[in-house]
Amino acid sequence: MTTVPRRVLAAFVVVTLAAAGLYLWVRPQPSLTVHALFAQADGMFVGSNVAVLGVNVGTVERLEPRGDHVRVTMSLPADTEIPASADAWVMSPNVVSDQYIELTPPYQGGPMLDDGAVIGLDSTHSPIKWDTLVKSVNELLKTFGPQGANSDGSLGRVLDNAATLLDGRGEQLREAIRNLSQATDVIGGSMPDVKRLLRSLDKLVAVLAENRSTVDSLTTSIDDVAGEFARQENEIANAIGSLSSVLTEVGGLVKRHGAAMSDNVDRLAKASVELAKHQRQLVEIMDTFPLAAENITRAVTDDGKLRIRLDMTTNLSQFEWGQRLCDEVALWLCEGRGIYNPIQLPPTLPPTLLGGGS
Repeated sequence: MTTVPRRVLAAFVVVTLAAAGLYLWVRPQPSLTVHALFAQADGMFVGSNVAVLGVNVGTVERLEPRGDHVRVTMSLPADTEIPASADAWVMSPNVVSDQYIELTPPYQGGPMLDDGAVIGLDSTHSPIKWDTLVKSVNELLKTFGPQGANSDGSLGRVLDNAATLLDGRGEQLREAIRNLSQATDVIGGSMPDVKRLLRSLDKLVAVLAENRSTVDSLTTSIDDVAGEFARQENEIANAIGSLSSVLTEVGGLVKRHGAAMSDNVDRLAKASVELAKHQRQLVEIMDTFPLAAENITRAVTDDGKLRIRLDMTTNLSQFEWGQRLCDEVALWLCEGRGIYNPIQLPPTLPPTLLGGGS
């Protein structure tokens, strides 16, 4: 190989490697795109940081005003793990610095946000504007100032009384604040449950508002009942006193006859079990007893005599012991012809059963 071709080959290799390196440098990296809907996005700009636990993991790519909210598009590395239930907070590290978006909580397992996922308005949080806060504080001060609620010095007297009340109770106040802080930490750790509770309360309030007339009627009824209880206070007290006396007597009775009552209850339980076994027969008796009782009353004549008719079957084969007898001895009682009223008493029995001959 000559010197010239070698130089050409070396230059080709160098150019190829440079082109490959440039491509790797400028090619778009795989990313995870997440959208968040904020009520307001003051201080947010394209290029603002996106962080998890204060560590920057992405940037804001686009801000789109859409009616009553702003759609913020964020770009993160493709391997970033963000929980599917994540919240997005607009954070202000300083009063005059740019704001950034904090995604919380950090991923600890479970479903994750997919590419193109949207964090809704109920899971995004924006800080109050500084000028809005100052305006609110100014209005509050005016309301409680000399031209407002404190025009006659009442607010000053309240503060003076509060100072007197808290004087010497700093330790108790500190303990109360510390307990309140711990309770706030507990509530903060249960924010999903608190959110569900607030949503349920909102739905309940909405239902009550839609049924205002019914609620008013119920309130009026409760008020009437309370008034009636107030008017019948003495009678109710007497009834409760009588009930207390009865319960005292019952308690003494149980104490004196507890063993016997326990035995009786046990027997009653056994009897109820036996009755349950014959439920069908009991139902049949209850169905037929009224008619039978009515027929009995009708069977008594005006002269005090009882009219009866007996339809008796004499088919012995219907009984287990009779079937064995009929198998051994051919009796006319096994043929099921029956005997009908009038019945001769005592009945005439066949000679074979009396030990005689034919």
